[in-house]
Amino acid sequence: MGLLIGEKSGSSLILTAMKISRRITKQKDRVEIDHQDMIAASEFAEGLPGARRVLGWYHSHPRITVHPSHVDLATQANYQLMDSDFVGLIFSVFNYDSSNNVDNKEAIAFQTDKEGKCRNIKLELVTEGWTGDRERTVMEAVARIPDILMQEEREECQKACEGLSDELSLIHNQGCLMAQLSAQTRVLTAPILETLVARKTYLKDDIKLLKRELEKLEREADRLSDANDIV
Repeated sequence: MGLLIGEKSGSSLILTAMKISRRITKQKDRVEIDHQDMIAASEFAEGLPGARRVLGWYHSHPRITVHPSHVDLATQANYQLMDSDFVGLIFSVFNYDSSNNVDNKEAIAFQTDKEGKCRNIKLELVTEGWTGDRERTVMEAVARIPDILMQEEREECQKACEGLSDELSLIHNQGCLMAQLSAQTRVLTAPILETLVARKTYLKDDIKLLKRELEKLEREADRLSDANDIV
């Protein structure tokens, strides 16, 4: 889950950055963002180029449909009291249909209307205006996911250990923590690292190609300049 950052253009919200937040609750039917994370996201948005601000939030629905729950609608309504432009995004992931061997992934943008019901917002992906600064912002956010999840697990372990004096229970909890962190490394950190390395390789190859194109253009410019001097 996290916060969406961008700017308003006419009647559209142009979302160009995000701030991933830690979960302060892990209940299956709700997610919550800490007030301090909201402040940090606002400060982060102010430091980005342009007049960007926090314009929405997003979270995932693992293994369930993309439709917002009554808790999601209530949370969204509260955000809209602070900013009527505020929008919510939900991503349905890991929703595998074994009967058809289809891995369904869906996303919606929504707001809560005056009756407390879901109002779908048109969601469009565009590449215009994509810059290196925006890509770097996204890459930095993705790279922080392992640290955020590690912090969540450590906080859960600390809560479980509070008041315990039994050494075996403390050792057991620490073992569970290490198992969780190892699993996160396998299923999350390693794939993220592989993706970033692949992106780095692609950008290096792209730079080499652009340099060759530049050298070609420079040779052509020199040839034309020499031809003009002869004339």
